[in-house]
Amino acid sequence: MRAKRSLRAPAAAQMAAGVLALALPATALAVSESDHSTNTANAATSTTAHPAVAHRQLALPRAHARLAVSKVKATAQVGKTAPIRGHLSPSAGGRPVELQVRDNGHWVKVAHARTHSNGAFELRYTVQSAGSHSVRVSFPGDSRATKAVSKPGSITGLHDAVVSWYNDAGNTACGFHATYGIASRTLPCGTHVTFNNGGKSLVATVDDRGPYVYSRQFDLSQTTAQALGMSGVATVLSSI
Repeated sequence: MRAKRSLRAPAAAQMAAGVLALALPATALAVSESDHSTNTANAATSTTAHPAVAHRQLALPRAHARLAVSKVKATAQVGKTAPIRGHLSPSAGGRPVELQVRDNGHWVKVAHARTHSNGAFELRYTVQSAGSHSVRVSFPGDSRATKAVSKPGSITGLHDAVVSWYNDAGNTACGFHATYGIASRTLPCGTHVTFNNGGKSLVATVDDRGPYVYSRQFDLSQTTAQALGMSGVATVLSSI
């Protein structure tokens, strides 16, 4: 009889455990399932985070951009347009480039364009005043290429000036004979002035005083007048 009681005791314990499990509230089971779901989500997050980090570490660096400007010196009549052409590499279409002019110690944007598919571009600037203006071309950079700036050049604005010519074979007021000399009433000796006449252009140097007919702005030496293809009194383009 004792042996039979000992064999039935474990079966009774299992039945009691089953009853206890059935008696557990539904909320407790829900909490258990929620914990399991949270652990599963955390495990999934931990397995997918590493590839994203690896992708960022393998991102290629930006290419080093280069600007080549084919015309860094230009002359144009005031109110006319001066074209500035160049190439941006690596070649790609739609990249922004801008022309900047030095003004009171700062570079100021005066024109902008976008590159063609081969990297070529053309900037067009309307000259606002006579004289030489320092200019440069700038690319601000993008996600694929670094910023780039060209070497400074210049655009010289020209306006109308009435000039005559004279033979400066004798002494000059400035004490020297320039290769292309001009006489001016007020400009300091050695001042450089750009002239253009009929497509012929040169830079002349003030080496004498005159002209004394006040409707005229400059007297050109015979050499300067010949190089510009003028004689007598004429209206030419001048940077001053």
